[in-house]
Amino acid sequence: FASAVWQASLHYFERGGTLLSTALSELHHAQLDQAISAAGLGGVLWSTHLPALTNSSTVAPSLHAMLRFLGTAPLEEERLVLAAESAFSRARRRPDETLRWVGCHLDVADSRGLPEGPRSFGHTSQACAAACTGYPLFGLQGGGQCFCGHAYVGGANHTRVADNKCGHVCPGEGGKLPARLCGGGWRNAVFAQSGDLLPVR
Repeated sequence: FASAVWQASLHYFERGGTLLSTALSELHHAQLDQAISAAGLGGVLWSTHLPALTNSSTVAPSLHAMLRFLGTAPLEEERLVLAAESAFSRARRRPDETLRWVGCHLDVADSRGLPEGPRSFGHTSQACAAACTGYPLFGLQGGGQCFCGHAYVGGANHTRVADNKCGHVCPGEGGKLPARLCGGGWRNAVFAQSGDLLPVR
């Protein structure tokens, strides 16, 4: 049973706790819950060890604790932790092939560059991508306000500016490629989530 829990945990962990807003992560979350239930561990493992595992910046301490709880032999524990750290490192560096950087663009209140979407704050790039399902473009502004669109509106009020004007990387998304900028003041960090970049209209 430890193998099933381990596989489900690693699959979920590689994608990070910040992806809970996406359908893919929810699927992995459900699979993890099923594996834990099938192992007869109830809520103990989930409530005690996995939150630390999925939210930590390094996998080793939390994973060691979880594997000890599962009764894993010391040598096997060390092997699994090394494999998890390697997978974690690869996941942090791996470019997301479904997400492409378009650029940092100006925006104005009365003529939004991306006129649709939730327009609410608190989004990461992954959360905004999920909220903008069905739209080829999405943008983040002001540290996490999410907008969607089919093309980016052009004109003098929406010109592209230097990438460093688009604020900081979204919380929990450091090390991802392309860089997950969360937008600046009246500056949209624009991403495409389809195969080809769309021209600015």
